[in-house]
Amino acid sequence: MNLTSKESIDLDINIYKNALCLKKDAKLIAKTRKSYSAATSLLILSSEEAKQFFMVQEGSIGVFHY
Repeated sequence: MNLTSKESIDLDINIYKNALCLKKDAKLIAKTRKSYSAATSLLILSSEEAKQFFMVQEGSIGVFHY
């Protein structure tokens, strides 16, 4: 995704909230259904969202470390 710094402002908050929601859902699925493979998949998605959050956040303030 090629966004300018201005276009990516406040986008990071929604990404972070989604990462937290995926993590919460993973814990719930593991606890209630004992479906550890589905929970693991959701945790992987959550960690990818968390990584994307940091990348977008850095991009929105014009700092890039990669």
